[in-house]
Amino acid sequence: MKTVYWSADFHSQINNQLIIPRIGESLFTHIKKEKKILADQQSLTYLVCPAASPSLKNIYRVKNEVKINFNYEENNTFGVEVNDNKLGGLLKQGFIKSLIHNRSIKDKNLSLQYDIILYCEDSLEVEQIHPWWERSEFARNTISIFGKLDISKWIRPIQPTFVCLKNNVTIEEGDALYYLKFNTDEKIKFVEFHTCNEIRSLIQAQTSLKFLKPLQKMSYIYNLFFKNKMNRRFLTLIKKNII
Repeated sequence: MKTVYWSADFHSQINNQLIIPRIGESLFTHIKKEKKILADQQSLTYLVCPAASPSLKNIYRVKNEVKINFNYEENNTFGVEVNDNKLGGLLKQGFIKSLIHNRSIKDKNLSLQYDIILYCEDSLEVEQIHPWWERSEFARNTISIFGKLDISKWIRPIQPTFVCLKNNVTIEEGDALYYLKFNTDEKIKFVEFHTCNEIRSLIQAQTSLKFLKPLQKMSYIYNLFFKNKMNRRFLTLIKKNII
């Protein structure tokens, strides 16, 4: 069994846990629940297929908690609306301002500044992948930017980053923003921790490296992480902040 320490955080003073996406159920569990709404149950026989079922192992959904609409205009302007009773007026304005990182309005490429933080004491590679099983408008009309790292050798925020294929895209509450695929045959035990300010500062120091020394190989980043004993520092703080 692999123990994965995790935390959900948001780049804002508006750190309301009701609006922050969290790691949800496994994709395998989600698909089994959907059996009730599929017309032909034979279409799910691959769940027990020895060639196909391993590909579903240890994939988890990261679920959206607030309905969001993105709108791109022809003159390269961008608008966003949040429609949710979890947010008040002033709170909503601050939420929108903090939420969006527009990487390219022209290419409709953006990130939502929701952070998932992961750490494991054992070597464990994790991939961020497109929510390919979902039937949502968001999954159909976006392309996720993929990523992969060993969460025992580096800690950085994982955020939903994607390209919109249409000028108007809506993410509904409950939609999967992306999947996390843990590349191991062992079971995953999730242990949640609070992202305190000291952990945030260390993470910021880690991610600033890509601006100070851009396009470094992952081996360079991993070696620097251990050279500076960041693994020990993070683990000490994580265990002090377990929820």
